[in-house]
Amino acid sequence: MSDEERLPKNLQGLLRFAMQYTRNEDAPHESQWQQMDPERKKFLEDALKSMTVDVIEEFEKALEVLNKSDASSEERVDALQIVEDYAENIDFADNFVKIGGTGVVVDCLKSDLSEVRAAAASLIAVMCQNNIYCQKHFLEINIIPKLVELLSDEQSVAVKAMHALSCMVRSYEPCLAALIEIGGLECILGCLGSGEEKIMVKSAFLIGALSKDHNAVREQFIKLGAIERLSEYLEVPDEYCYLVETFLDALMILTEQEDVASEHLTGRLKDKLENIVNKTKGKPEFEETIEYSKTLLARCSSDTLDDTDR
Repeated sequence: MSDEERLPKNLQGLLRFAMQYTRNEDAPHESQWQQMDPERKKFLEDALKSMTVDVIEEFEKALEVLNKSDASSEERVDALQIVEDYAENIDFADNFVKIGGTGVVVDCLKSDLSEVRAAAASLIAVMCQNNIYCQKHFLEINIIPKLVELLSDEQSVAVKAMHALSCMVRSYEPCLAALIEIGGLECILGCLGSGEEKIMVKSAFLIGALSKDHNAVREQFIKLGAIERLSEYLEVPDEYCYLVETFLDALMILTEQEDVASEHLTGRLKDKLENIVNKTKGKPEFEETIEYSKTLLARCSSDTLDDTDR
């Protein structure tokens, strides 16, 4: 029998596996191993069983809380978090859909309580990440328009809604098509000017990711003025800033083609990039920021810039 065939398949098997190999490790000394008495064996097996969790039962308990009209905000958030913890396993996420749990999650997106809306959006993000079954399900129940609406909610909710949209549309084109159809790209662009750093980072990241994966989406973002908006909101940082780095990364992706760079990169952006390089040089934490800035500066070649734009 091969080592792979001997690997334990459950907790009880793991116990036997450990005992067997502990006995083998006793050599060349005389082994002290002996058959476990039935009473102790039953005790250990019961202990192992108590460590296992019936996930469906946990889901049902959480849904019971979420369906209670008098459940507190804290209770609802805790219940959504319990589901999210298990839903990180794709099979458990699929099972939550199959038992009809998502209807309550959609209701939570409409809650008057921001913390409940945020927790519901966070759960959808976890369920949809790299999971076509859940992406398809949430598309079918038309959740995308509600998530887009929540992009204009307070920051804690908007950030989670953006994350949920990102997990739904990336690697699943039907969801991306649905987002584009309702003007979702424009809404994502609008978040760049929200003034809230977390949502601006999420927005710039999604713009870059979708543009990298889909040339047609990149062209659409360019037509919508994504390069100009990113350039406008780009700041020269006093200290390391992930927002600046994310903006520069998105600009890198959007301006990969020479004709795009020559048409959309301006002298004003060139000045910002030069200031960024000068202000951050010699600081190791700015390595990628400087690299992106220098690449973009090379694309802002003097012969493509109109002097009136300086």
